[in-house]
Amino acid sequence: MASSETPPPSLRQGVRIAPHDSSVSVEEALLAAGEQVGHGNLVFASRVNKAVLVFVKSEQMVHQLVASGVIIRDLYVQVSPLSVPSTRVTVSGVPPFIPNELLEVELRRFGKFASGFKTLLQKKRLELSSFLQERVKGALVRCRFLEIKEMDAPTPFFFNLERSVAQRKQMSCLKLPGGRVTSSPEEMRDHAMDFYTNLFGGEQCSIEGREEILEGLPQLSPEEKAALDLELTLEELTGAVNQMASGRAPGIDGLSGEFLKHFWGVLGADLRGVFAECFRTGSLPVSCRRAVLSLLPKKGDLALLKNWRP
Repeated sequence: MASSETPPPSLRQGVRIAPHDSSVSVEEALLAAGEQVGHGNLVFASRVNKAVLVFVKSEQMVHQLVASGVIIRDLYVQVSPLSVPSTRVTVSGVPPFIPNELLEVELRRFGKFASGFKTLLQKKRLELSSFLQERVKGALVRCRFLEIKEMDAPTPFFFNLERSVAQRKQMSCLKLPGGRVTSSPEEMRDHAMDFYTNLFGGEQCSIEGREEILEGLPQLSPEEKAALDLELTLEELTGAVNQMASGRAPGIDGLSGEFLKHFWGVLGADLRGVFAECFRTGSLPVSCRRAVLSLLPKKGDLALLKNWRP
């Protein structure tokens, strides 16, 4: 008469998992093994000293576990087969094997914990996606993309587009007036300062010629002069901000027109106070008196500053 009990497992169907941390439970080892061969293919499990013995349905799954190993608590753990001739398993003093029914209960219990980790993983992925989208918006502006639909997915390839644009605008060396080529940042900066100071510097103007040019120009009436000298109102400043073009930043701080419009209810009064102080003192803040001169490469030898367009 055939027995209804589950036949004892063969050593050829068993593996030995020895985690680095002795506090790892049998259930954790089972979950790790099930990730590799499928939880439905696990038969029995038992602890022997600090190791966990796991039996599966076939020898092929044993080979799979030995080849792949398992991940327990984010650490790789090597798996060894039990069918090595020198390996002997002594039943005395060993906890009983876990039957299939109890194993299924434990797996379902730990499955609830795993579902919580899955929810946390999905949340972190959403946060990462949101972070990447914010990076994309900045990269779009620097790469001269106007709409997000013109971009690729937020992959390393896409972010390399921004890097390639920056590299095309980067000077690697400059030829000095004496003909020597330098890649020293200090020498390149000094040469650029001298070059553009001479290019954009003021020239002497004839006083007689200036008076002759100004003589024929129309002049403001007293009423127009008085209107221009009136105190700047918040309504005037609001109208000017609303007319700003989108996709551009008026200052070196990088704050775009869209940013100013969106937060105008918070920034408007303070910015009006800044401009009122400027009118009173006759001087703009240092940040408003600075400008960034971007140079774009033209054709020809890029070691010559004349081949860079301001």
